[in-house]
Amino acid sequence: MTYNNKYDKTATVAQKPDNALSLEKKGSNVKYNYIFEAKYRICYDNDYLKKYFTPGPEEDDINTMHRYRDAIVYENKDNQNFERMFFGAFVLFPYSKEDEYRNHQFYKSIEKVSVGGLPFLPNATKLVEDLLDDVINDSPETTFENTIFQSGTYEYLEKINFNSKEVLVGFLHSRKQLEINLRYKFYHIPYSEIKSSLQYFKYVAIIQTKAMGFNDEAGIRYYGKIKRFEVLKRSEIKR
Repeated sequence: MTYNNKYDKTATVAQKPDNALSLEKKGSNVKYNYIFEAKYRICYDNDYLKKYFTPGPEEDDINTMHRYRDAIVYENKDNQNFERMFFGAFVLFPYSKEDEYRNHQFYKSIEKVSVGGLPFLPNATKLVEDLLDDVINDSPETTFENTIFQSGTYEYLEKINFNSKEVLVGFLHSRKQLEINLRYKFYHIPYSEIKSSLQYFKYVAIIQTKAMGFNDEAGIRYYGKIKRFEVLKRSEIKR
């Protein structure tokens, strides 16, 4: 978490948000950044209530979140392209009626475009806690799937052949898991981590790491062709 960090390599104008949360996720080299901007204003006026029905953050503050999210970019040295650094930007404003605020447009917009506002007081932290749980626990794939793409991206992606992504490299949680995988000829992984790629996998390769105690046996020694797959709840996995 950083405070008042200045982002000045944006190719246009430097930006300086209040608080920036940066996360690293297993299996990804990307930094997942989010802005939390404390604002001590809440709008109650009649025009605002006619439009949104419930008190909430100022429209100008929401516009600032859009600006931060879209303006703060960096140049990727690997491909010389500029990329957005932030996956979401949120106003924190003083309001205690969290259940009432769930119906506000600027709360619903968080799920839709990852920009919005959240009540935040000593006795009103539930919505902020829920959001933090989501951004921390989401897999890298889910985080990217929730990102708003440039117009035309889906059409572009449809033209790309992804069939070369054939092998799922599976990690182990214990040496015992390897014995079970080999005995019953199956491998399980959280669906959220592979749902965007599942249809393309043809093989599973199991990687044995030194951290798991395999030492001289570390590496990929076992792989198999996928005959079928099932999406199950964890309680439904029989072995």
